[in-house]
Amino acid sequence: MIGDNRQIQPIDLPVAPDQIVGVACHDAGATNLIAHWLRDFQGQVLPVLDGPARSIWHQLRPNDQPVDLETAVFGCNVMITGTGWQSDLEHNARTRAVEMGRQTIGVVDHWTNYRARFQRNHITILPDEIWVADSYAREIAENCLPEPRIRQLENAYLATVVEEIHATVAKPRSDQSTRLLYVLEPIRSSWPGAGDTPEHACIQFLMDNLGAITDRDFSDLRILLRPHPSEDAAKYDQWEEKYGNIRLDRTRETSLSFQIANADFVAGAESYALVLAVAAGKPTISTLPPAAHRCRLPHKEIMHLRDLVDAREPK
Repeated sequence: MIGDNRQIQPIDLPVAPDQIVGVACHDAGATNLIAHWLRDFQGQVLPVLDGPARSIWHQLRPNDQPVDLETAVFGCNVMITGTGWQSDLEHNARTRAVEMGRQTIGVVDHWTNYRARFQRNHITILPDEIWVADSYAREIAENCLPEPRIRQLENAYLATVVEEIHATVAKPRSDQSTRLLYVLEPIRSSWPGAGDTPEHACIQFLMDNLGAITDRDFSDLRILLRPHPSEDAAKYDQWEEKYGNIRLDRTRETSLSFQIANADFVAGAESYALVLAVAAGKPTISTLPPAAHRCRLPHKEIMHLRDLVDAREPK
């Protein structure tokens, strides 16, 4: 469980302990940030949770009792919400909080589509403040969303996971295999040739160009597919059947920190897990193909498979 035996220092949270804090979360990214920021908060929290947020919140704040949206809005002084696109819960919570005159805070956990995160049906509902977790995000937010106040808080979630990765004792290997962890995610945008499942196009691009990552015999390569918390793992059944010469496993039963610790490489499209891998010092690769948009994660340490492929091709 993330957070066990932690040595991370408490966050200097810009919320008074006598305030009642409402929280509305669905997507995993913002939930991880908010739950870690509130990990040591001693005031009352009224969480409204759906989707992946439920299990994440329970792990970090198991004593909180989830409530419905109206209870949270009426009972809180300040409403903190995620800004994901997989649900309208966070947007609806922010809208009701604004209507009720509550202080509102929107947490942006990524580096893309900042203004669109606060829009539904062409209506924009901006919070009083936006919280981000690194300087990249702060700069983007200041340029895209000049209206709200922007606060940068320490990324306690990142610090906790990296600490766990470094503390993990790697699983002994009975062979000389190379282990590649592939972190999956639902991809909202598409591109020519991607079809209805651009996630599969990214995996195919990886499988077609494994030689650009490692020159070892593929029989010594093991790939672990980690489905996103919001996905049905059966979505990736075909890959285990298609490549009999490469070991393809799928699991999210073991922790992400354990899987990163045991990987030689970490790959994916532009999942936040790539940022965790970079912070842990793992070679990290974006598999978005040439026809797709370029990986929008701003971290310079992330390698781009399309660039590795170009470098191998004769000029």
